Amino acid sequence: MISFCRQSADHQQHMLLFGSGLIGSAIHNVIRRAPAWRATPIDWKWDDPPRRQRVAAQIETDVRGSERIDIVWAAGISGFASTDADMAAESAHVAEIAGLAQKLAARGHQIVFHLFSSLGGIHEGQRAIGPQSVVATRRPYGRGKLTQESLIEKLGSAGTIIPRIYRPSSVFGYARAGRRGLFATMIASMLSYRPIEIYGSVHTLRDYVFAPDIGVFVVESLDRPPTPALEFIASGKPTSVTEAITVLEQLLDRRAFCRYSSAPHNMLDMTVHRAAIPASLPRTPLLIGVASVLQNMSRSVICQPYEPR
Repeated sequence: MISFCRQSADHQQHMLLFGSGLIGSAIHNVIRRAPAWRATPIDWKWDDPPRRQRVAAQIETDVRGSERIDIVWAAGISGFASTDADMAAESAHVAEIAGLAQKLAARGHQIVFHLFSSLGGIHEGQRAIGPQSVVATRRPYGRGKLTQESLIEKLGSAGTIIPRIYRPSSVFGYARAGRRGLFATMIASMLSYRPIEIYGSVHTLRDYVFAPDIGVFVVESLDRPPTPALEFIASGKPTSVTEAITVLEQLLDRRAFCRYSSAPHNMLDMTVHRAAIPASLPRTPLLIGVASVLQNMSRSVICQPYEPR
């Protein structure tokens, strides 16, 4: 967890960032380049409840002078294969942070709660997804994400916080922690001369959104008056697995070797209607975004090309 603060002669604002994966890292990378914000790492340990209570009490003291506090939850570690127990554990963590938000609100702070949910979990197998789309959860993952959204929405309805809920589509980018995402995984395989494991069909459509674009979108929202929102975070440009592989072969100038496994549950298309995507969300072209991921990974010792002997 990282606490960010910016101060002026008559104003102070805090942002509490939970999560260091693709989205959390992207938000961190954007905000740390803004000279007005000062970052303070906080040792928030999920396996140490007494410590978390002490840290939460210290946070209440540290943010005392801030009128507005933005809490960003991007710390989910669940996925399509998560069980009901996995989702219950993650939702308990969200509820704990929501409890902290309630305490801060009770002290007179304006609380903006940014919750990162999942478009794929909640709208699995749908095309042209938007505000009018019917919720269609197929697994515990989607049901758990809906539970988390409902919790934050209820606090918003009660006037305790201002809820901003994001449903991102397939996020890609580079991060040192957390899940890699599709493109980073495929790049790692190609750089190491290993076959790419493909679960499903090469024709399956997904909407890939670049994590740094999400970072810019969230950080820019910190400068605007907050309003409740449910945002669909996507590029609006569906891409098939075949097209994704073609982009990688073009950038790496080598052929990709793929190993396919039948996975009917992973073959469903998921696309987002362009009109549902926020106008202020940057949309980096896929080729440029993947090139950035490759550049970052090429600097990593772990992913240096393996030269056969």
